[in-house]
Amino acid sequence: MKTNQIIFSLFLFLIAGLPALSQTPIISTSVPLEKGSHFVGLNATGNYSGGDNNSSGLQLTAQGGIFVAKGLVTGVQLSYDKFYGERTLSSVVGSPANVDAERTVKNFSPELFARYYLFQSKVRPILQVSAGGIFQSTDRKDFDGLESKKSRKGFTAAAGLGVGFFVAKRVSVELMYQRRTQPAIIMRGNDELWLGISIFLR
Repeated sequence: MKTNQIIFSLFLFLIAGLPALSQTPIISTSVPLEKGSHFVGLNATGNYSGGDNNSSGLQLTAQGGIFVAKGLVTGVQLSYDKFYGERTLSSVVGSPANVDAERTVKNFSPELFARYYLFQSKVRPILQVSAGGIFQSTDRKDFDGLESKKSRKGFTAAAGLGVGFFVAKRVSVELMYQRRTQPAIIMRGNDELWLGISIFLR
């Protein structure tokens, strides 16, 4: 989880500085956040932990939408993430029967989203909600070498708070924390930290 801890620290630092940053000069009106403008975004998050229970994960989310009102964009987002974990026999307490030696989890989530950009400044807080489906496949291998595969699906939804930095008239670098709800059978974290980029088109 080292990567997420670093991103979370940056997130807290940025949120703490929002009152001052929000007073930065208003960005040029050529930035198309008006009704009818278009939006595309790409976000990523990941984590890694070493040791006897080694694991790593990466999630990518692509977004596309249209502004239905000033500062308010709605559209579709597609997320794909992959998690891999392995453990050593020495890390297992008790019998290793039915304990995964290796596990790979893949998720695909098509969702509808709505995002609102607050303020008219180069630094803008962001509110976002999303909802849709999640489709998961899990591949396991136990300590006896026996392999198995399982598929799951369900409904997922999330609400997030973030901040965007307009580094150019049509480009924003963004950091967002999301809290997600999903079925208990889905093996994926409920907390997400996104680092991404958004591009605004006329």
